[in-house]
Amino acid sequence: MLEHPLKRDLDSILEANENSFLELRGERIFISGATGFIGKWLLETLLWSNQKLALNLSITALSRNPDIFLRSHPRFGVDACLRLLRGDIRSFEFPKGTFSHVVHAATDVGSVAAAADHRNIFDVSVRGTQRLLEFCRERSVARLLFTSSGAVYGVQPPSLEHTPETYLGAPDPTQLNSAYGEGKRVAEWLICAEAAATGMESKIARCYAFLGPYMELDGPFAIGNFIGAALAGRNLDILGDGRPFRSYLYASDLVEWLVTIFFQGKANTPYNVGSEEPHTILEVAEAVVKAVNPLLKCEIKGVNKNGPPGRYVPSARKAREELGLMQKVPLPVGIERTVNWHRTRIHQP
Repeated sequence: MLEHPLKRDLDSILEANENSFLELRGERIFISGATGFIGKWLLETLLWSNQKLALNLSITALSRNPDIFLRSHPRFGVDACLRLLRGDIRSFEFPKGTFSHVVHAATDVGSVAAAADHRNIFDVSVRGTQRLLEFCRERSVARLLFTSSGAVYGVQPPSLEHTPETYLGAPDPTQLNSAYGEGKRVAEWLICAEAAATGMESKIARCYAFLGPYMELDGPFAIGNFIGAALAGRNLDILGDGRPFRSYLYASDLVEWLVTIFFQGKANTPYNVGSEEPHTILEVAEAVVKAVNPLLKCEIKGVNKNGPPGRYVPSARKAREELGLMQKVPLPVGIERTVNWHRTRIHQP
């Protein structure tokens, strides 16, 4: 039998969070957004932990189109503990019985087309969260993890090197592209209000930028597009001037952080989830070229903008000091693992 293509990463997550997974023994878990980047990694981790620790889990994963998902990822269809539930987060039919844990990771920015539909993005966040909270209330959910976003802070001032959870900036409500950040802000409020009314223990993870297996190579995120272009043998086009700063956390670190926040984080208080290591967009492109094909070129297509470059880099001090979390996989290693996974595309049935 072929070795699981993510074994190294999944073993690392399990080793760091084994005690938390043991708390799930015999529990029923519901995941929204289960077929997105974060959702796939959570499913992989739960299925791996269930197998290694004999947890006897029951996992229900919401998907708008399970058939398409299983055609691309047939391995998920053979595990008896996983049930894929067809439905939209805004209107899904509640599965029967009680559930102990819910992960709310549904969003709609996984493709360029989806990211451009601003009203739908906002609607998925707000009405989708309202529907999910109705489900939590009716099914006696005790603990909820919400994957929010660093977009709730709005534009990061160039003078602020790392955005902490105490920063009270916000998206500009007059800008259509604020839909994602505004929607996440409203969803956070709805979840905290529900927790106050019902006693449900809610955890909030404000997610930044990530990379790893399962990331789309033709979506709205620069590093994925860079990897996709490089693997196709194309030079890397940088549409801006290459100066803005971003940071990227590898997927195994991401899941380790989310699990730790879920089980050990303070309720109704946000934690930033992301790397504190800033890299310019040009540096990211150059790192991808180095990993894939050093003969390729990085071509800046935009004009040099006046003023300081933009930033989208979190402060992870709270997660580090309260929960002992840290970035374990440096960016070059994360790029290498992502590239190798996409090159092999091994999916075991």
